[in-house]
Amino acid sequence: RATETPEREAEDEASCPICLGYFTDPVAIDCGHSCCKVCITTYCDTWEQGNHGPLCCPICRAEIGKVNFRRNWQLADLVEHVKQLRLKPGREEKENLCARHREKLSLFCEDDGEFLCVECDKSPEHKAHTVVLIKEAAQKYKGQICVHLNNMDKKKEGILKMKCNEEKQSQEQQQETQTVKEKIMSEFGKLEKILQEERQPLLAQLEELNRDIAKRGKENVTKLLEEISFFSDRIRELREKRRQPPSEFLQVRQIVSK
Repeated sequence: RATETPEREAEDEASCPICLGYFTDPVAIDCGHSCCKVCITTYCDTWEQGNHGPLCCPICRAEIGKVNFRRNWQLADLVEHVKQLRLKPGREEKENLCARHREKLSLFCEDDGEFLCVECDKSPEHKAHTVVLIKEAAQKYKGQICVHLNNMDKKKEGILKMKCNEEKQSQEQQQETQTVKEKIMSEFGKLEKILQEERQPLLAQLEELNRDIAKRGKENVTKLLEEISFFSDRIRELREKRRQPPSEFLQVRQIVSK
């Protein structure tokens, strides 16, 4: 962020961490972070429907309360200020137009997964469908992605703990085996003349056991590392997806259901 311009930093401060667009009715939650009221409400509803345990902040994962949202007036003023800056000449964004009606694509059909203009919405083919504003649809799906990211982070942490436990258990077993080996060698040293014929077979069995333990531990750790890599790739992919503009983001929303 050290190389960003003050204008860019202001835009970042005025952007919701869930929908990545400008804050709409920004509210502060228990941990101090702020989100659009619609975004955090959708996020909370999705979290509760999934029975994921105590409600956590989508940014820092601190435990929060659903009813403790507070209007962030200072942030709302900042958003208005940034919006005014973007209205300067040369800052207009290119609008996507309907190929059929040449009207602005401002709506999204959740049934067909298509962008619509107001004229398309009036057509018989979309009459019985659920049609919402593009921003509302983006907020909904990005809220769901935040929940999935939190769940994946938890699963990754769980796998990391399993990996550490597996490595620890394997090391402890090998140490125990080494202790037994040393004890046997000491005892057999005293009785070497009497037990010479029995000594080598027992030691060979212990060596085989030690190799089996090390092999199993290595195989288990390798599997856990593969799972960790998988979740890391998915988490990175989802974080990249949620930063895309709504028009691109909604075209790949099916990733949420995976």
